Amino acid sequence: MGEHIFISYSSKNKAIADAVCHKLEERKMKCWIAPRDILPGANYAEELINAIDDSKLFVLIFSKDSNQSQHVLRECERAVSHGIPIIPFRIEDVLPGAALQYFIGPQHWLDAITAPCDAHINRLADTVNILLTQEDLTQKSAGEMLADAEALAVQRQQQVTKMKRTTMVLAAAVVVIAVIGGGWFISQQMSQASMNLVPYVNTAAGFKMEAPQGWEKVDRTPTTDDPVAAIFYLPTNNKSEQVNIIVTPAGGADFDKVTTTNLDNAQTLVDNKKIDMIESSETSLAGQTAYKIVYNNNAAGLRSMQIWTVKNDTVYQFTYNAQPQHYNDYIATVQKMVDSFQIT
Repeated sequence: MGEHIFISYSSKNKAIADAVCHKLEERKMKCWIAPRDILPGANYAEELINAIDDSKLFVLIFSKDSNQSQHVLRECERAVSHGIPIIPFRIEDVLPGAALQYFIGPQHWLDAITAPCDAHINRLADTVNILLTQEDLTQKSAGEMLADAEALAVQRQQQVTKMKRTTMVLAAAVVVIAVIGGGWFISQQMSQASMNLVPYVNTAAGFKMEAPQGWEKVDRTPTTDDPVAAIFYLPTNNKSEQVNIIVTPAGGADFDKVTTTNLDNAQTLVDNKKIDMIESSETSLAGQTAYKIVYNNNAAGLRSMQIWTVKNDTVYQFTYNAQPQHYNDYIATVQKMVDSFQIT
């Protein structure tokens, strides 16, 4: 059994298949997809068969079109006959027909029938990445992991929905403020765009990024008791206004579990009126699926943005704290820091 991922799809779903392939390869997972990987002049059918036989996983972009495709049916049949686990990625609310159900009916699939599709593709990439680490991968073990991933996704969506309901009035107020102060905000963004950023490397914590040259910084070696790896103080003469990076062991927890725990903790703080949630959504950090929350810390009088991701059993968390009146002054620079963040 090989190490690449075979992507099966109807030609009518090529755009989504290409997006899935791009995301997996962006995460350093090798994919095989037709017609891209068929050599010029080679026998099309033979190339497909060899690619399936040499794959470790088979991702099926499942839709009404692939449900009716004889090519997809034959590809699934080949995968099952060679013991290649199939991951159905369902992009439309349809059930497999009798022929395809024989091959994929008994197992779980990942649903991607609600917008935005990018979030589902990120979740697929997370699951595939975990599956590729399994030595003795079977259809049963793959199906169990798919079921766990889908359950975690549903739980996370319920948490996000609850947060959004809790903060709907606050979000409306923020929109009004943004409209009133739009001209001022744009001018501030333009001034921040010229901020001089220079390379910053933290070898002990395993990351690098761009950071403002004029900001005071403190290098740290993170420990279990004190996981802060670096602090960058805003030029406001207030030490509570800062950007800090926390690097800590995940203890075997994956991104979904870390995110579920963090959202549970955040919801408790919302319920106790200790924070007011402004934003809660998936994002990216260092090329990894990440999660971002923005909230007002009522006790500290600060507005905070937290972004976290998990890689190599390590949690990387980026936090920006500023007084509400200063938050927009530096958010453009902070976003550049986030965009430049790399795990080494």
